[in-house]
Amino acid sequence: VNGVKCEKKECVHAEAVDCTADGDRCEWDQTASVCGVKACTHASAKPCEEDAKCVWNTNAKCEKKRCVGHLEEGSCIAEAGCEWDVTASPAFCKETYCSRWTDEAGCNSDAACDWDGSTCVPSTCMRNN
Repeated sequence: VNGVKCEKKECVHAEAVDCTADGDRCEWDQTASVCGVKACTHASAKPCEEDAKCVWNTNAKCEKKRCVGHLEEGSCIAEAGCEWDVTASPAFCKETYCSRWTDEAGCNSDAACDWDGSTCVPSTCMRNN
């Protein structure tokens, strides 16, 4: 009517079970307890890389960047590989340095990091300095 177009809102489920049942389009945010449109579903590299929340991975899939969207320290550090940076103002959530390595060879090639059997963590020597 009068040039106004109405569109059905997606992912307005109030309960996690309903949201996850609509899994192709929706995802449940446990921190905020809300259902939202699933992020990073781009089928090709260009639109994925143009989306600030996404990264094109080595398996040719678009996935959410780690440590993005956390507004408080608790939810940030609860995500593996993330740390709360208080040196910035305002503080923000970012990936830990060593979390950039996802394989043992890459991790061990970096003197600042050690492979703990499943993930790359800061080297014991570096943590004690």
